[in-house]
Amino acid sequence: DQRSTVLSLQKLIVREVANEERGLFLITAGMEKPEMVELHTATKEERNTWMQIIQDAMQSIEKDEEEENPSETEEEDQRLLETKAKEMREMLRKKDEQIMCVLEEKMAVFREMCDVRSPGTPPGRGTGTGQCQGPNQVTRAKGLFRAGSGAGSEDVPKGEPIIKGALQEVETLQALVNGTLGGAMGGQRVVCVPETGGG
Repeated sequence: DQRSTVLSLQKLIVREVANEERGLFLITAGMEKPEMVELHTATKEERNTWMQIIQDAMQSIEKDEEEENPSETEEEDQRLLETKAKEMREMLRKKDEQIMCVLEEKMAVFREMCDVRSPGTPPGRGTGTGQCQGPNQVTRAKGLFRAGSGAGSEDVPKGEPIIKGALQEVETLQALVNGTLGGAMGGQRVVCVPETGGG
């Protein structure tokens, strides 16, 4: 018999011998010319032990091969996940830019309200344009809703804390958005709280 005494564990088949409780077959299905080897042990328990050892070794080899060579499906899934994550990051960046634009529009409206209600400012005149503006254009009138003379002046100071609170809220939101953007909008934008008298 010139058969090899070494058997590969890859695609090895282990079977019991019919009507022989101490025998087992080892079939090498992965070779070009399949071979079958019949083995006998001293007891049935010893045969079962050897069968379990061989099967465990075969499973260990298969597991190692799967870890070293991931399937094409797993690689494709990984590429899809990376693409999806990139798209979501880009979507978040655009949403942050939209939020920043809306906040600046809101601040422009507040500036226009300040100019309209400030003493000595003609009605309808304001600096707000309703469009995104840079940080250098964010200014406040120092005479924001200050009490003056004349009829109805006792009602003017009531609007000051409301506008001041709204401005602080906008500035807080703007700071949060700036932190999220991480400088992508061209640096942090500083907005000053207007000076108020007796507030």
